[in-house]
Amino acid sequence: MKKVTTALLGAMLLLPPLAAYAQEANQQLPNNGFEENWGDCTPWTAGDNKKTNGTTPLPWCISQVIGMGGAGATITGEKVEGYNSTDEKPTSAVKVYNSPNSILASQTVPGYVTLGKTWSTAKGFNAANKDGGTFGGIDFTSRPNAIEFMYKVSRAEESTEKAAVIAYLWKGTWTQANVPGEISFSTPKNVNMEDRDRNILQQYYKDNHDGLDLMENTQGGEITPTPDAELIAVAEISFEGNTDEWTLCHIDFNYLTESTPEKFNVIFSAGDYFNSNNLQQGNSLTIDDVKLIYYPYTDNHNGYLNVRMTGEQLTDNQSSTISIVNKSYTSCDFILPDFSLSMGKDLLPLGDIVVPDVAITTSNGVRNYNGTVNDLQLLGGMIVADVTVTGTIDADNFANMKIDVMWTNADEPMPIDVTFTTNPLPAAPVIHINGMEVNDGENFTVNAGDEVKFPVVEGIDIWYLLEENSAAPEIAYAPSKVVPDNYVKYDGNALAIEPGKTYRLTYIAKDTKTGLESNVKTVTFSTTTGITAIGTENGTAEYFNLQGVRVAEPTTGIYIRVANGNATKVAVK
Repeated sequence: MKKVTTALLGAMLLLPPLAAYAQEANQQLPNNGFEENWGDCTPWTAGDNKKTNGTTPLPWCISQVIGMGGAGATITGEKVEGYNSTDEKPTSAVKVYNSPNSILASQTVPGYVTLGKTWSTAKGFNAANKDGGTFGGIDFTSRPNAIEFMYKVSRAEESTEKAAVIAYLWKGTWTQANVPGEISFSTPKNVNMEDRDRNILQQYYKDNHDGLDLMENTQGGEITPTPDAELIAVAEISFEGNTDEWTLCHIDFNYLTESTPEKFNVIFSAGDYFNSNNLQQGNSLTIDDVKLIYYPYTDNHNGYLNVRMTGEQLTDNQSSTISIVNKSYTSCDFILPDFSLSMGKDLLPLGDIVVPDVAITTSNGVRNYNGTVNDLQLLGGMIVADVTVTGTIDADNFANMKIDVMWTNADEPMPIDVTFTTNPLPAAPVIHINGMEVNDGENFTVNAGDEVKFPVVEGIDIWYLLEENSAAPEIAYAPSKVVPDNYVKYDGNALAIEPGKTYRLTYIAKDTKTGLESNVKTVTFSTTTGITAIGTENGTAEYFNLQGVRVAEPTTGIYIRVANGNATKVAVK
C-alpha cells in the first residue's frame, strides 16, 4: 500500500521541466558592502587640496571637510561594524553624522556619503555665502527597478530633522559656471561644475515637491545642459525618528523616460540634504549592503524538506532547495525544483512544484508569502491538484515555508503536507523509563512507581499531551506554529501517571531559537501494579534483556516479557 501511495504522490507532483528565467548581466554599485578600500579621504576643493581628513570607502566619498588649509577640518563619517557582523566574520558599514565644526562649534557640517564628489564653500568662519553638496557620479548604463539597503537611524534629542536618501540616473551633462569651490577668508576660487546634484534634480523637485526650487539661495552662475541632458529616474525616501536595529529599506525607481542612462549617483544623508538651514548636530545614518534590484531575479535557498501524507512521514529532513523568482517587490513565483523523496532505500523523483504570482508583504524586515494555484493539470490532465504556499523569509534569509498540496480528483480529496525550512526540524525526544531509553512509536508497559520522563536538551522545549484511554487521532503540525493550549510544556519532572491504567502520550520538540517543531510522535503505554511473580495464572512468563538473553530474575531495567506467546516491553524497578 505504501509503495502504491508513494507512486501516486510522485505522479501527482510531476511537472514539466522548469522554465529558465534569463536575465542579462546588470550593473551593481562598486564596494556596495563597504568592506574594501577604506583609505584616506582627500576632500575636493577648487584649490586642488592635497590634505587628507578622515577615511572613506573608495570610490564612495564621505563629506569630510578640510576647512581652510586644515583649519576647521571636520569629520562627518566613519567605518563601523556592519550588518550581520560576527567575531568570526566581521563586516563593516559606513556611518555619517552631522558634526560641529572643529573650530566654530555653532556651525554644523552635514554628514553624507555619495558616489559623486562632495564639496562645500563659505566665506570666513561665520559661513557667509555657504553652499555645498555633490557633483558627478559613476558611469552607468543599466535600468534597475529598485534600490535596497540595510540602515539604522539615530536622532539627537528633540530633533525633527529627517535623514534622506536620493538616487538618480541621467544622461548628458549639466554645467554650472562660477561655482565657488572652497572655504576661504577672501573670495573663494570659482570653477565650472559638471553634473551638480541640484542642477540635475531641479525640475523634478519643482514637479514633485510642491514647487521646491533647489537653486534658491545657492551659489554659482548660469546652468548650461547639453542637448541630450535628461534626468531618467529617481528613487528617494526620508526617515523620521530612531531606528536602532538593522532594517531593510526598498525604494522603487520612478522612471521619467525610456532612455538608457549614462551616469548614476546616490546620496545617503544623515539629515535634510537639500535644507542646510535645518541641520541638527548629532543626527546620524548608518548604511550597509546597498543593492540594485533588477526584476525578475532569483533567490535560491538551501534547506530541508519534510513531507507527510495520510499521517505517514514520507520525507524526514531531506536536503533540498527552493527558488523565489521575484517579479516585483510584491510578487514572485515559488519553485520547489526537481526534488526527490528518500523513503528507506528508495529514491522517488517528484519533479517540480511551481506556484506563480505569490503575493509578498513585508513587515519589520520579514517577507511573508501567500499564493495558490488551483486546478493544476498534471500528467496530461489525469491528475488535478490545488497547491497553496505560505511562509516567511526573514532578514537573515531564514526560510520557513509550508506547501499544502490537495489532490482533488482522487477517489477522496487527499492532502499532502510539505514543509521547507532553512534549518532541519528538531528530532522528537526519546522517552526514558528510570533513565533508560524506550524506542519511539512502540507500545510498552510501565510498572507502578516507575518514572516516565523526557531528556532535557538545551535550546529545545518539549510539549506533550497525556491522555487516559484516548482514541484521539494523531495531530500533525506545520513548523513554527503555536502548540495547542491543551499541551503542556515539559518541566523536567516525571509524568503524572497512575497504576493500572492505559495512556496515550503525544509529544513534539520545539527549537527555542528557530521556532521549528519536530514531527509529532505518539506512544501508548499501560501501567501495572508491579511485577510480583514470574508465574501467572495463564502460564509462565519469561524475561529477556534487550540483547535477547534470557534473565531468570529481572532486576531494575527494561526487559521483554514473553507469556502465552505474547511479547511486551516492561520496566522493572
